[in-house]
Amino acid sequence: MFTPSRQPPVWKTNRLRIPIGTLQRKSQMDVLLEFINTLLEHQNSAEKFKKWTLLIDDVFQLMPSDKHMVGRDLVRLEPTASLQYHAAV
Repeated sequence: MFTPSRQPPVWKTNRLRIPIGTLQRKSQMDVLLEFINTLLEHQNSAEKFKKWTLLIDDVFQLMPSDKHMVGRDLVRLEPTASLQYHAAV
């Protein structure tokens, strides 16, 4: 696995370091390809796939999001003084 600590120093390679998000996606793709490879090589792949599907559903739960005003109380719906001023101009 290619982790940030294994990246050669910038001054030796004359290249920028790889962003963490890119390394994460690469790692996720490696795991997915290994999963598919293992599944295809298994003798009873249909049964193995069903078993892994149930296991994956149990392990990977959807995480709640704090973005886009999810779960926030929208108490004040009237415009602020600044918005009223800009609307009048």
